[in-house]
Amino acid sequence: QQMPFTTKEVYDYVFNSKFQDLYREQSYGKVSFSGDVKGWYTVPRNEVRDTTCGDRWRDELQRSEIADLIAAKGINLAGYDRLEVFQYYNLCDFSSHSDIGSGAFNVAGQIYNISIAVIAAHAPLTDPQYYADYYWRALAHEMGHSLGLVHANGLDCGVEVNSGNCYSVEYGNIFDGMGQGLGKHFNAVYKNILGWIDPTAVLTITSSGRYTINPLELVSGTRLAKVLLPDGFTPYYFEYRRAYGYDSGLNLANQRGLTAEAIWPGNQYYHTTQLIDFAPTADPFAGDVQNKAVLSVGQ
Repeated sequence: QQMPFTTKEVYDYVFNSKFQDLYREQSYGKVSFSGDVKGWYTVPRNEVRDTTCGDRWRDELQRSEIADLIAAKGINLAGYDRLEVFQYYNLCDFSSHSDIGSGAFNVAGQIYNISIAVIAAHAPLTDPQYYADYYWRALAHEMGHSLGLVHANGLDCGVEVNSGNCYSVEYGNIFDGMGQGLGKHFNAVYKNILGWIDPTAVLTITSSGRYTINPLELVSGTRLAKVLLPDGFTPYYFEYRRAYGYDSGLNLANQRGLTAEAIWPGNQYYHTTQLIDFAPTADPFAGDVQNKAVLSVGQ
């Protein structure tokens, strides 16, 4: 059976692609990846496949199957931090996914501290360029999970900014690679969590005044500002986005002010960020923030 791409092409998708370039750029040169590619391998199964796609997860690789395959092929995971599995799936579509950070992975009694992501290799491969673009963006998103991040969401309060009937919009941050902005930089809060933004580049605001913040995409200067109230609560984390590098798709309206995230209550452990819409309308959230989401000058 013809596979959707060769082992060499998989290597290039991971190590010689925009995925690698994006991580170097958004981490300010602190992160890059190296590794090996094995396979393709066939996983033996006895199940009856559901060709109607009634259960979209039926044929997704399970951790036990991945462990058994690694053991059978004699692959040594010692020295590796991440495991990315490209699964060729010929019947029903499913989404790529990843662990949140590293954890124990048992391979024939040997325990590895590793993160595992499964990237959906769709078939038939009718548009190679589309999938070449898809893979590096999907891989960048799932690698964010592997490094410990969750989704970058949005806070939709209708025509209000942060009051009234509010709810979290999954993937709602269109400016963020952990949200709908696949292939863009992560937000400043997530960069700070990952250690990409040094503490000296974080501004803590405790009183009214005039402050300077540099574009998030630049290597130096203050790139994250957080408001700290007297009770220790931080309602907003501010950043300034410009159309540089992999953020070049940002429209002009969202470069004329500050983007802000809040940490969603109840999710402090995972640090789930919520994009704040400072120009809310009754339109659906995604289109609304695409038109303009920033805190404008003088606002």
